[in-house]
This record gives sequence, structure tokens and C-alpha cells, in this order.
Amino acid sequence: MTSSDELCTAMNILGSSVSTILHCVSGYPTPVEQSNLNKLVTLHSMYPKCRLGYSGHEIAWLPTLIARSLGAEVIERHFTIDTSLWGTDQFLSLEPVEFARLKVMLDSIPEMLGNGKLEIQESELSAINKLRRKI
Repeated sequence: MTSSDELCTAMNILGSSVSTILHCVSGYPTPVEQSNLNKLVTLHSMYPKCRLGYSGHEIAWLPTLIARSLGAEVIERHFTIDTSLWGTDQFLSLEPVEFARLKVMLDSIPEMLGNGKLEIQESELSAINKLRRKI
């Protein structure tokens, strides 16, 4: 719920005391088409010294996973013991098992992204030996 001008004003006031900026859409639930996850890229270019974070209010997990792959190091999701309980955000909150599963997925993303080098992977060696053998 912040415009670029509002964010710049806040950052000018707070200065170097800000270490982390979270992207958040405060729609309950956030329609996935309004996630605008590329805001993370914009925030990083505007404030490269700040850590990035994402506060997800969507029902799906995919936006949270994509946010992590775009550099969000801090993830905030609503937690509940039962999504059928009364409340304005219970239905989009994660129950304990879902929360644990999401954490496992989030933790695996940096390893899956790898180092970006163009090199042969160890798992490819047997296929190379089989498919590149001389006739």
C-alpha cells in the first residue's frame, strides 16, 4: 500500500537504519495476477544494500516461491492452526504441515538456482558417455 514516492520519503527519513525491505500486496487474498513480483527487482535496484523480503497474502504458494527465487531472503506468511477458524485471513493462512512443506521448498531454491556457470553436471556424465560414443 505504498507508492514509489512514499517509499522514497520513508527511506530518506529512516536512512541507513533500514536493513530489509519487504514487498507486500495487502489484498486479502492477493489475486496472483496482482502479485507484481518484479517489484523485488525494482526494490533491489533502488536499494541494493537492503535485504529483500516478501509478505505473501495469496492462497497459492507459487508467488512466495517465485519471490524467493527473485532474491527475497525474508519470507512472511500468515500461520494458523486451522484455516476454518473465524477471522479475516484464516482462509489464506498456512496450517502447520503446509508451513513446514513451504519452508522445505523455500530452503531448496538457492541450491536449485545453482551458480549459473555453463558447465557439465556430474549427473550428465553417464549420458554423455552413452550418447557421444563413437560408432
